[in-house]
Amino acid sequence: MRTIAIITPIFATPENGRLDYFPQTLYSVRAQNLSPSNHIVQIVVDDGSTVDVEGYINELHDPRIRYLRREKNPQELWTASHPLNFGIDYCLSKSGDILTRTEAHNLEAVCFLHSDDLLYWNSIEERYRGLGVGFVHTEIAFFNNKRRVLLVRRGIDAKDQGHRNLAAEYNFLFNGHTVMWQLKFLQYVKDFVGRKYEQSGVFDPMLRLGEDLDVFLSSTEAAIEGEYSVDYVAAVSVLYRFHRQSISGDDNNPQSIREQAGRLYRKHFAQQIENSRVGFLTRVKVDPFWFWFTYLAPELKEKFAQVKYNLKGKTFRLKQPKVIKSLEQYLSEIIQ
Repeated sequence: MRTIAIITPIFATPENGRLDYFPQTLYSVRAQNLSPSNHIVQIVVDDGSTVDVEGYINELHDPRIRYLRREKNPQELWTASHPLNFGIDYCLSKSGDILTRTEAHNLEAVCFLHSDDLLYWNSIEERYRGLGVGFVHTEIAFFNNKRRVLLVRRGIDAKDQGHRNLAAEYNFLFNGHTVMWQLKFLQYVKDFVGRKYEQSGVFDPMLRLGEDLDVFLSSTEAAIEGEYSVDYVAAVSVLYRFHRQSISGDDNNPQSIREQAGRLYRKHFAQQIENSRVGFLTRVKVDPFWFWFTYLAPELKEKFAQVKYNLKGKTFRLKQPKVIKSLEQYLSEIIQ
């Protein structure tokens, strides 16, 4: 039986209300429709929560959910990258502390899911079926706490476009939260970013924002170098919750956001197109909304974000009413 690991980082406090969303996240994993040949393990990495996350998990009595506690270094940047790397390292080492001997032997793929997001009902099965010898990504849906789908964002199929050009030309369409890696390739990605960027972990520990885009670009670069595959499944696998208390939504410091965007840009684009007009346009293209709106006050950013999602969501509703209906029906079952 094949093992597929899902890494879920969580930092929960009485103030951030993360435990309000976390049960729904866990339920979406437990509700996965899997073939008999596939087995999932969800590794929850507690990144210094001040509420009893472990106690809540123990009450579920679900042997597929494993708990790890990571103590934060006060000097670390507050980012989900640290707990994600922590969980990935346990998978790569096939640690007996978190996996049984059989699970470790049969571990074939790894993906991640944030503690406020949801997996669609066949997320693991669809991605694993589409996974080759590198990594796979899919469409992603954005939703709010009213169980309304705001937008479904499609990705780019490397087979159609030629993935050597994807990192420079189509990166803004990559859905980093939907990545699933083949285990051997995941080790290659870790070695690759260590060599190229002197980075200690698959996820960049110096990025608070955009770490999902960064890991996608790093994975693409590693796939090009090592001649691994970049695969795409044209279906929603992850539902991303749009709300104020997310890490990215919580950062209202324009300078901080610009510094984060600059780091991501310099890593992946500066060597090829440094100091050029194309370089500037590529940087904007990474996420035009995020880049330009860092100059706006937080309340204006929130208003424009709603307008953007509403416009795109209405367009998608007209084009794909059955998809929207199916997704929102699923949300109504998960979010009671």
